[in-house]
Amino acid sequence: MARPKQKVSITTLAAEFDVTAPTISKALSNSKEVSETLRQKVRARAEELNFIPKRPRRTTFNLCAVMDLPAEASFGLDACHTAIVSGIYNFCQENKLEFSLLCESYNKLDEMDLSKELYRRNADAAIIVRARADRSYLKNLERNHFPYVCVYEGPEDKSIRMDNCAVGKIALEHLASAGHKRVAIARQTGRSSASERLIGFAQAASQQGIPADHITEIIPPPIEGHAAGHAIVKDWLQKDRPWSAIFCSSDNLAFGIVSEAYLQGIRIPDDLAVITCDDGIHSEQSAPPISVVDIPNRQAGHIAAQYAHKMITSSGEPAPMPAPLSVEQVIARASTACKTT
Repeated sequence: MARPKQKVSITTLAAEFDVTAPTISKALSNSKEVSETLRQKVRARAEELNFIPKRPRRTTFNLCAVMDLPAEASFGLDACHTAIVSGIYNFCQENKLEFSLLCESYNKLDEMDLSKELYRRNADAAIIVRARADRSYLKNLERNHFPYVCVYEGPEDKSIRMDNCAVGKIALEHLASAGHKRVAIARQTGRSSASERLIGFAQAASQQGIPADHITEIIPPPIEGHAAGHAIVKDWLQKDRPWSAIFCSSDNLAFGIVSEAYLQGIRIPDDLAVITCDDGIHSEQSAPPISVVDIPNRQAGHIAAQYAHKMITSSGEPAPMPAPLSVEQVIARASTACKTT
């Protein structure tokens, strides 16, 4: 009678490689306390045997929000980041889960062994805020089978999405309703969300009868904080005010534009109308208060946390990602001087 096949475990791998069980555990977690040669051999063998080590069961799960921040930027969370994290935290509070936060520039996240760092923090799943799909640290999480979900940016099958075309469309319709026929959109490069907002903005302009050559696309200079907004206004003045309204993809840009307009004696909204997205207390308390496309960032964080929790508590195949979140309204304030649409 054939002997039953031995179940694969850290102990059996330790016997196979003639090392201790803790050494195997360190090799599987890619610890540099173990030589690279042994790490590669152990991890390759584990993958061959389809072995994934079980983590010690705890009574409380920990969800870690990982903030993907610009390289070399000083620390600071904008309105979008703050609202998303609030949604994650609220879900944890409602479900009696532990909440943790890891904030690093994307280049440092790429350099570190993110799975190991999350294990060190006792995190059971990660919610990555505004990552890009090509980040190296996402490959690290995939390679180590660490559960994660992204908010807004990231691999399509692992991301909570926003209907960004609708964001651009609603912003343009709001400006057109105020009579603006020459408009601008300031957006970041390298992010799919910004490109989608541009598409929606341009499509809505066409539907409103605004010619394509009356739309200006602005790529802000790569400078930190409000300074890029100041630079946009100075360039606008040098070019003899080629547009009368601007939609900013970042609230920091909008704050910089409003600030420089005040310094230059430009009246908002009479000379220049400004609308942004990601509502926060600074938008409401700005002088003048800034109109925003009302994006449900807190809801996105809550849904992402709910999905991450299901990943670590449900058996079988993960559920499909939810449909992109919808955007329905503008919170109109004095910077566009329009009634709420």
